[in-house]
Amino acid sequence: MSLPKGRKPETVKPRRLKMMVSGRAGSGKTFGALGFPNLFFIDTEGGATEPEYTASLQKSGALYMGIDEGSQNSIDVIEAFRDLHVHQHDRLTVCVDSLTKWFNMQVQEATERVGSEYGIDKKEALPWMRKLIRYMDLIDMNVILICHSKTAYENGQPAGTTFDCWDKLEYELDMWLEVTREGGKHIATVRKSRVAAFPLGHRVDWNFDSLADIYGRADVVKQAKPVDNGELLKGLIEKFAIDDKTVKKWTDKAGVKNVTELDDKQTALCVDWINNNAAA
Repeated sequence: MSLPKGRKPETVKPRRLKMMVSGRAGSGKTFGALGFPNLFFIDTEGGATEPEYTASLQKSGALYMGIDEGSQNSIDVIEAFRDLHVHQHDRLTVCVDSLTKWFNMQVQEATERVGSEYGIDKKEALPWMRKLIRYMDLIDMNVILICHSKTAYENGQPAGTTFDCWDKLEYELDMWLEVTREGGKHIATVRKSRVAAFPLGHRVDWNFDSLADIYGRADVVKQAKPVDNGELLKGLIEKFAIDDKTVKKWTDKAGVKNVTELDDKQTALCVDWINNNAAA
C-alpha cells in the first residue's frame, strides 16, 4: 500500500509577516503601518494624501498607489500584487489600507450587476478577495491588511469588537492585531496568531521596531526574491492538479511546447483561468 506524500515534521523558518490589523478610527493603525521601511502602500480610501501621512510615507521611502493609480479597482490591485511577486524590486512590505473599503467596493459593483438578494453580491465579490489572498500567500514580502473595526455580537448581544471585512479573512492570515490608542501610545493586542512569538492576548507597541524585534528583524527586512512567471504557473498547475488536456490546450493555442515558453500576457491569462475555475 502506498502512502500519500508527506515528510517528517521539522522546525520551519518563519516566513514573512502576513497579518491583518483592525481598529477604530483614530487608533493609529495606519500610522504604525507607515513606519515599515521600503513600503508599497495601497491607499484605497485616499486618506494618505493628508500632510501628516505624506510626510510619514516620504520618511519611510514608501511607494504610493492611490485612487488615481487604481487602488479601488479589483484588477489593478491584483496586478500590483502579481507584479510585486514576479518582478525584481526593493520593496519589503505591501500594505492595503483599507481592505474594508476595497472589499466593499467590489461588493457594491456586484450589487449593481446582480442585486443583493440572499447575499449574492458578497458571493460575487469573493473571487477577487480569494485572488488577493492567493497572491498575498505567495508573495515574498510582509503583508499588512488594514481593516475597520465593528461591534461583534454573540447570541444577538454586543460582545466587544471585530474586524469589518470578509468574515473568513482571519483564517487566511498568520496574525490579527487589534490596535487601540491608550494615552499617547498605540497598542496592538494579538487577537489571533499562528506565530509562537505573538501569543494570543499579547500586547505590543504598534510600530515596526517592536514587531521586528519580536518576530526576527532579519526575516522582516530581507530582500524579496522575484518568481518567474512560468514557474508561478507551473506551481499553480501542480497545486490545483490542472489536467494535461487543459494545459495542452493552452500551449497549442500559443504555439509552444511548454508553459514556461508562454509570454507574460499568455501566462497571466492561464493564471486567471486557474483562479476563476480551479481555485475558488
